[in-house]
Amino acid sequence: MLEAVANRLRRIYFALLTVLLLAWVFRVTAFVVSDSVFETAAVGGFPGLAVVVVIATFYAILLAIMLWPRDREAKEEFDDEEIGDWKDTS
Repeated sequence: MLEAVANRLRRIYFALLTVLLLAWVFRVTAFVVSDSVFETAAVGGFPGLAVVVVIATFYAILLAIMLWPRDREAKEEFDDEEIGDWKDTS
């Protein structure tokens, strides 16, 4: 299962989440007039430093899942195979 998550992260979701991160960083830094970045990053009652740490931890975990070396367990891509041929039933 971790292989499938890593593949989806590499192919699709990490790029989308990176765009989301860049938009959040722009939002936090672009509208800072007199406040610090951490004051601007605060969400409700959560301090900005805690929000930044949670977001940084989330992206670090995504990178670790995506880049961690592992043996390939999937048989192969099954785009060019007949339905039913991709799974061994023995």
